[in-house]
Amino acid sequence: IDAIEDVIYHIETYDVTTIRASTPMYLMARKIKSLGVKMVISGEGADEIFGGYLYFHKAPNKEEFHRESCRKIKALHMYDCLRAN
Repeated sequence: IDAIEDVIYHIETYDVTTIRASTPMYLMARKIKSLGVKMVISGEGADEIFGGYLYFHKAPNKEEFHRESCRKIKALHMYDCLRAN
C-alpha cells in the first residue's frame, strides 16, 4: 500500500488496472535495484506481437489479426510499457 503513491507518480496515471499491474513490478524493480542489478529484460509486447491473448484466436482472418496486433502494439506505451519503464 505504501508504494502506490510512488507507482502513480512514476507511471503518471490513475488508471486502476495499470496501477494494479504496475505495483508488483515496481516493488520487484526496487528490490532488484537494491541488489545492484543494472538492467533487466522483460517480455513486454510479446503477446501483442505474436497474438498471445486468447481473443486473437477468434480473429476472422489474418488481416484482422494483423490489424488488432498493430493496434495493441501502438498502445503499448500507454499501458504495459508504463510499468516496465
